[in-house]
Amino acid sequence: MGRRAVDTTISLIVSVVVMSVLVYFFVYAVANVPVENSKRDSEETGELKDNSSDSKEAELPLCPRKPEFFITKVKVNTTPVTDFAELNRAFPDMLPGGRFVPKNCKSRQKTAVLFPYRDRERNLFLVLNNLIPFLMQQNIEFQVFIVEQAPWFDFNKCMIINIGFVEALKQGNFDCFAIHDTDFVPKDFRNYYYCGNQPRHMVVDRSDRAKRGLGYYRYFGGAILVSREQWENINGCSNQYWGWGNEDDDMYMRFIAEGYTITRYPIKIGAYLAFEHETQSKNMNRKELFGSNTERMHEEGLNTVKYEVLKYNKTNVVTWMMVNPYKPNDTDSAQAQEDAKAAARAAGEAEAAEAAQVLV
Repeated sequence: MGRRAVDTTISLIVSVVVMSVLVYFFVYAVANVPVENSKRDSEETGELKDNSSDSKEAELPLCPRKPEFFITKVKVNTTPVTDFAELNRAFPDMLPGGRFVPKNCKSRQKTAVLFPYRDRERNLFLVLNNLIPFLMQQNIEFQVFIVEQAPWFDFNKCMIINIGFVEALKQGNFDCFAIHDTDFVPKDFRNYYYCGNQPRHMVVDRSDRAKRGLGYYRYFGGAILVSREQWENINGCSNQYWGWGNEDDDMYMRFIAEGYTITRYPIKIGAYLAFEHETQSKNMNRKELFGSNTERMHEEGLNTVKYEVLKYNKTNVVTWMMVNPYKPNDTDSAQAQEDAKAAARAAGEAEAAEAAQVLV
């Protein structure tokens, strides 16, 4: 083969490679749009029946239950986000209070996305910056709620979830709840955030673990999807876990005791990127509490949650609230809470104004 033929062959190969790369990025940028598959019905997918909201949407077709994507892998954005104002600018299609309604179809469910939160601002912004466009791509009507616990007691994740559930229902008739930690971002568009007839555990694989899959069979952390009926049937989750440990396991056992089956996607679909976070203080009574979980599940939980909303604000991307959960039958805790609230009030309007400025 002559030199000219060799040069021609090399030139052709380079051209093909360049064109392939350009086509790939073009498809990823503009062609990753959900495509309706009308052959799937609710009986096949096991999803809840339709619950559309606004009368203005009456003329729109129903959104596909499970949109199909040409490219399924999510390109996670790890660029740091500094504040809510930056998120507001990034998502102009969001409505006040962190609400999104698909424009071209009528969503089959209304989903409340609940973040029980404290002291992980960097991760919270990163997750929101990825999860909001992810849910938009899936044509889900949703509203984001950040439920932040006041700082004077150990974090009580389950109680904050119960509070978020109650407060969200004051804002809308939600039939699906996505309960989400502030450290996980989905990596596959086929990880659909639609509630079904059974509760779904979303985080099947985590990037922060060397071994693929669940750490143990009862693992129920990261993100879950439950319907309103399912959460009410198990009486929410326990309010007694102050500090880290076993609260997710307790929640899991409540569903099992009530006769539910926990569903999960395959590892490839249920994969999440996990962000690093600080270690929380452990609950030293967690083992004793877990030992009696199903015995008290209908005696304490959603039906016994008591709290006070200290601050409340709405931005274009979230509804944010700071709440003060009450410890029942604990006089020392009650006095500590009263002292803390008095100190917070003494700080006056300056603190509230500062918080409001951050959320603008």
